[in-house]
Amino acid sequence: MQARASAECSSPMADYLSVGRNCAWMAALAAVALCDCRREAPLQAPRVPITVDATDGRPTGALVPHVGTGRIDDEIRLAQRGVALAPTNNARMIGLATLFFRKARESEDGRFTNLAQDAVDRVLARAPDDLPALRVRAAIFTEEHRFREARDLAERLVRRAPQSSDLHALVSDSCLELGEYPCAIEAAQRMLDVRPDGGGYVRAAWLRWLHGDPEGAAALFRLALDALPRSADGRAWIIGQAAQLAFNTNDHREAERLYRLALDAHPTSSDCLAGLARVLVARGALAEARSLAERAVARRGAAEHHWLLGEILEIDGAHALSEAAMQSAERIARRTDPRTFALLAARRGSSLDDAIASVQRERERRPDIFSDHALAWALHRAGRSREARDAIDRALRLGTRDASFHFHRAMILEALGERAAAIGALQRAWTYNPAWDPREARDAAALLRSWGAPLPDGGAAADAAGTRR
Repeated sequence: MQARASAECSSPMADYLSVGRNCAWMAALAAVALCDCRREAPLQAPRVPITVDATDGRPTGALVPHVGTGRIDDEIRLAQRGVALAPTNNARMIGLATLFFRKARESEDGRFTNLAQDAVDRVLARAPDDLPALRVRAAIFTEEHRFREARDLAERLVRRAPQSSDLHALVSDSCLELGEYPCAIEAAQRMLDVRPDGGGYVRAAWLRWLHGDPEGAAALFRLALDALPRSADGRAWIIGQAAQLAFNTNDHREAERLYRLALDAHPTSSDCLAGLARVLVARGALAEARSLAERAVARRGAAEHHWLLGEILEIDGAHALSEAAMQSAERIARRTDPRTFALLAARRGSSLDDAIASVQRERERRPDIFSDHALAWALHRAGRSREARDAIDRALRLGTRDASFHFHRAMILEALGERAAAIGALQRAWTYNPAWDPREARDAAALLRSWGAPLPDGGAAADAAGTRR
């Protein structure tokens, strides 16, 4: 492994993000590390009543007898019985909290995060400085998008446990979401130094991609795929992240292969279902793409999944169903996801003032390049292109090769009368991924033709796919 790492990490960022010190890049929750952390061995406890803690004699919160038929459900019930045997054993209670956190990730159901928090609170009420409990609390903060709190807590805990890989992961993830990229890089490097594993390689890969180095990102993803964890959701997460990179870099055949492999490991992962649907739209397989998007909506129903389904239905000619899906996406995004709300409002040309105000508040809390991108596109669509120019320049400050970012920059530049620069931005978008978005790709092709500018190599096939409406 070390020799391969040295051979594959010789890209421009290798001097400050390498695999161990002998080799001269998120995006995901630090729960991947938490799932693999060492904890007390499962207890073969006899069946005993769960400890009660309610005035009427019934257990509450994390101690309510768990139901479910999966392997993790069996582990949760066993952990609950272990807690019943030793109600003040902090290690057993945190083992239960970690299992509920894993269950929340596997099921994509936030109610189990609440149960994890309940178990953590029970320990911290007895032992406010308990390191394992505080570590799970920091991971819950990231799940709840409380990134500043997560970063501050994780940094404090790292000083107590500098050899904890999962704490470095929490710092890296939180800094990434806050747009503090040097901090994210440093913490990801420390994570790899402590324990080179799949979670560390994935974080390092995305940091390389964000900084305009897709080749370095691909090399690190190959290392991640050689270091898959045991858990099905952990394997699916790593494989799905590699699939996303393949799609972003126009390797749609590899993206499809990897998404199908991820779904073999975790068949109900909404992100992998939606990711494969996007790939299949790019490849013209609309029937299967629609089925996958419908499954993603049924599984989690995130705004982005309703939006994806609406786009597929529009391409397929089901206009009334498409509009219903898009309205659902806007309603959910308005409540839960300011960045998606801003991008969707810009796409639909509706609710722009509300969307701009919402994403500006989000940017204050989460000032990364994706908040800047969403703000830029909403400002432009609201006729505020000069302000949008500043925001899109901030969004591209790392040199990220995201086709959508460059398409939106082209539209902003054209609105400001900078045609030559707009052509260059459109051509870069096509070079990076000529099928990043069916509608935007179609519009980009039409604009380049009307301006007498050529499509880069590979654009013709995507242009043909994007015109099927």
